[in-house]
Amino acid sequence: MAKNQVLRTSDTKIVVSDSLLSAVLVGFGLYSLHVMHPFFCFLIAFLVAAALTILFFTKIGYWIVTILYSFAWAVLWALIAGALSEDNPVLEWVVAIIAFVCSIFLHRAAKRFHDIVSDDT
Repeated sequence: MAKNQVLRTSDTKIVVSDSLLSAVLVGFGLYSLHVMHPFFCFLIAFLVAAALTILFFTKIGYWIVTILYSFAWAVLWALIAGALSEDNPVLEWVVAIIAFVCSIFLHRAAKRFHDIVSDDT
């Protein structure tokens, strides 16, 4: 029983990593622009992470978060591929498409396993 629970909770790590990435970007962005005190930057970053995690587990929010983050991961991996291949546009597009599709499937798997865990309780 405990082994299944560990496997099921480990499948939602992509949601946590997306939320934490957003929190870090928002927190450092606000702090680097000297907009507000660091405590408030941390507080806003925490709220962004919590909101995105909650939004992911709603019906419409799931699709919004999945598409936005899949696009963000695709852009990130395309930039890395471009830097490593001396700006080969074909390789960048191929890597971006593969990253987008993989991210969509990982988000779907996380949602599916969350639904299974919710149905079991």
